[in-house]
Amino acid sequence: MEQRLCAKWICDYHHTNGLDVEPLEEIEWVLTTLAPQAREITPEQLKRLNLAISQIKDGRQRRRKKARDQCLYYLKEVNHWPIPEVASTQWRDTNREWMMSILAHSEQATALLDGHRLQSPAFYQTRWAHLGWTLLLLNIEVAPLPLKDWQAILQNPDAIEWFDGQYTLKVIHRIDIAAFASKSTPSFTRYPLSPVAYRALEQYYQSPSEVLSIKALTEALNDWVSGEPYYLEPISTHQWQRAFACLWYYHHELGASLLKDVCDPTRHVATLHPVRTNTLTASEQKALYTPPSFTPTVTSKKKSATTWPHKALIRYHQNLRQGRIIPKPKAPDWQEDNILPALLFHRTETLFVEGGVKREKLHGQSIVRYNNFHSHLTPLSFATAITPDALHEWVREQWTRLDDSSDGYHFYQFLCSMAQHSLIDHLDLSLFQSPSLPSKVDPFCLMPEHIDSLVETLLNAPGGHGMQRIFCAVAALLGFYATLRRGETLRLRLGDISVHPQDRQCFIIEITKTKEGDTKNKKPRTVHAYLPSEAAKLVRVLQKIKEGGCKDDPLLGFSFETIGDRARRYLYPVTQALKGLFGQSVRYHHLRHSGAQLLVLQGLTLAFDRDEKHLMGIGPLTRSLLTPQTCQARFHFWLEGQPLREVNSALLLDVITEELGHTHYATTRRHYLHGLELFLALVKDKNERYSRDKLRYVLGMPAGSNDISRVVAQLCPDYAALPHIEKKHYSPALSASKLFHRLNPKGVVKDKDGATSTAKPETNLYQLWFTSLPKQMVNTDSTHLTLFCHDTFAARSQPAFSFKELEQAWQVLSHKGQALTLSPTQQTQLKKLAPFYCVHQETLSLYTCVKFNQPDLAAVQALFQEGPFCHFDVQCLLVQNRKRLSSLKVARFMAQFQTLGFAVEQQKINHGDSALYLIIDTHLSPDFFQHQFKHYWQALLPDSPQEDLAPSHSTVMETTL
Repeated sequence: MEQRLCAKWICDYHHTNGLDVEPLEEIEWVLTTLAPQAREITPEQLKRLNLAISQIKDGRQRRRKKARDQCLYYLKEVNHWPIPEVASTQWRDTNREWMMSILAHSEQATALLDGHRLQSPAFYQTRWAHLGWTLLLLNIEVAPLPLKDWQAILQNPDAIEWFDGQYTLKVIHRIDIAAFASKSTPSFTRYPLSPVAYRALEQYYQSPSEVLSIKALTEALNDWVSGEPYYLEPISTHQWQRAFACLWYYHHELGASLLKDVCDPTRHVATLHPVRTNTLTASEQKALYTPPSFTPTVTSKKKSATTWPHKALIRYHQNLRQGRIIPKPKAPDWQEDNILPALLFHRTETLFVEGGVKREKLHGQSIVRYNNFHSHLTPLSFATAITPDALHEWVREQWTRLDDSSDGYHFYQFLCSMAQHSLIDHLDLSLFQSPSLPSKVDPFCLMPEHIDSLVETLLNAPGGHGMQRIFCAVAALLGFYATLRRGETLRLRLGDISVHPQDRQCFIIEITKTKEGDTKNKKPRTVHAYLPSEAAKLVRVLQKIKEGGCKDDPLLGFSFETIGDRARRYLYPVTQALKGLFGQSVRYHHLRHSGAQLLVLQGLTLAFDRDEKHLMGIGPLTRSLLTPQTCQARFHFWLEGQPLREVNSALLLDVITEELGHTHYATTRRHYLHGLELFLALVKDKNERYSRDKLRYVLGMPAGSNDISRVVAQLCPDYAALPHIEKKHYSPALSASKLFHRLNPKGVVKDKDGATSTAKPETNLYQLWFTSLPKQMVNTDSTHLTLFCHDTFAARSQPAFSFKELEQAWQVLSHKGQALTLSPTQQTQLKKLAPFYCVHQETLSLYTCVKFNQPDLAAVQALFQEGPFCHFDVQCLLVQNRKRLSSLKVARFMAQFQTLGFAVEQQKINHGDSALYLIIDTHLSPDFFQHQFKHYWQALLPDSPQEDLAPSHSTVMETTL
């Protein structure tokens, strides 16, 4: 798994990005002296390197100091290693030097831009073919990319790709830094193509191809600008990239960080495919709220050996291929104390069905070899798996057990499959990747329309109770709009979130340490979330329902639930819905990625003074969140009503980084932002003036074609009303979206406003949730108790009972997080114990008289020890006439009750028959019983007495209770 740092990578990176670098042998000397073993440079390593450099007493000391600085710059910028603070006084500010080297080409950048503007009208008329002109046009219209990247692009016609309503340029990375990267699918970055750049590339690909070299590209550029109207002296490859970067710096007013993003394609990773929303089947929707069932831990003095069901699955497939049909083994239950057997079973099944990375079908012996590491692993409990820090510590311990490199590699592949599972999708694989390589990026991005569909699916899906559906929906909304991590969502307390007093769509969220865990960087932070109106209403409804509760209670879930229970019941359905709607590789953490991208888009919309109609390929809900008013409200916590131009706008990226809880913008930019095609579209003007010659060129029409008048009339409705003279000089202002729709009419879907759309408008989420609730607590078959219904929430966002009462009732009336349901057998057993009588004190108690026989004993055990009423406290009271002799049968029967764990008491009476009473404390308040539970109990037992206390037993019960 380990791989040594390569000096050639460092030299290539500096050469490609126009940076000075020392010879290869000097870089190798620095790396050998540093000898890093982990993904960081320690102060001791840096001190040892500086001491070695200081002992050199000739000119090599100067060169090796430069090589040291270049290595540290690469490790910080590309590999994202933490560099000691002391290094800032020892190595030069390379970013500043890079910026100064760019600004030194201001004169050349001005000449290039002015000359291009002068030549463009003639080009659109004559359309000459020259490599230098094509490179100049592409660097101005697309991005100032390194010539090495342009070399690859010009020789790859597949670099042009239609993506979300526009033509984009795929720039392949020289080193794979995407999680999806493989030999057939390398990682890449997308740049938006302007209509002019798209046509220029299309024409270049149609011409006879020639083998291009970096030297040939440089000579072509120097040859083109040597004459009129540029008159520039020849410059080197590095200087050309700096000159184009300087042009973009002045022309588009980009800051240093954004300029670097544009110049270096490896600073971003694009998503592999456009997001497509799938339709869940009825069975898939029903399964959303069915969490995996766990087998409880069985405590035993003897430690039993772990069984591995995946071995039986391998034998089944091997027999199947040999023509022998044997029963297929069932998927094992999840065990609380060790979830590895179930994980390995599902991993093995996936390998048989989907194959491996290189082959579609794998032999059984290959799969055995891939899973050979399992015998070296220690058990992984569910409690450890759902806690990120504990899970990562467990993985580190396993690495030390796997000395063999092949076992380590297969174990890492197993970790990759674990990270895709809904229960363990918080596993951070970057902690276990080779430190010499850049950290892998897992790119995926959702838009607000997709979140709307996700929440709608969660609220519409059958199964689950009303509170579970609203908990899951709010978890999805906060994961996206508040950019919360998985653990932050689970640990969020009722007192940690509040509505802004001046804007009911804005929420202030405190992320801090709780009794259930700490933040990732061990520091508290304040998050400001701005939600669409309907989504914000749903969050406020949840706050209203839980109003009056303890501020330390969890926002999502009940106070008596563990964090593992809440993860299983309220985040697992969200992850299942994400995978079903958008693909199996999507995780809950991608909501945070997507919300971060929306936050940056809102910030750049303010910075470049754009409006919601500037971007193409976005839906109406996204447009509503990119209006100037919404963006201003989103950053009100910082701007306080002032325009961005009146504050220090250079702090924008730092403010965004702080909102996300990152230390550096580099983490936000690389791992969270996957849409350069959107960011660069905000940089450029939406509408561009097109002369007739330019429009003919873009649309692929012959030069001088008279058909252009008809095309202009179709593109511009006002054109027909112009006088004849003005029509000849008319230069319409057209958006790229309108021209792309003309070039590729089947690729763009338009909504009523004429803008491209990918989803439907915002859904009324509160109404969807409230209408999904049952009308009454008791259903028609009288066996199912639905606590969360219209009767419980009597008015809109106003519960009929306090949430504390509801929570207490749910704790005793639910079974494994599900609503109380009696099977026909259980209902028969309950009727066997009837009639029940009621005693009203601080809490409601029920009692009944049971017979001294085994059927009644079995009914009590099935209902009150392990069945639907297991949360009730049961006490057995033997009322015995003292005149009667003791009975061995009664004693034996009472001993059996004690074995079940019930409290047993005995009381002697002077008159009356002996009897055994079952006294059941329901923990329900009498008021709640009168309003709700009484109807359910009477529906189960229609023949039970209506009065509270039977006269014949009143004296005994009152003295006992």
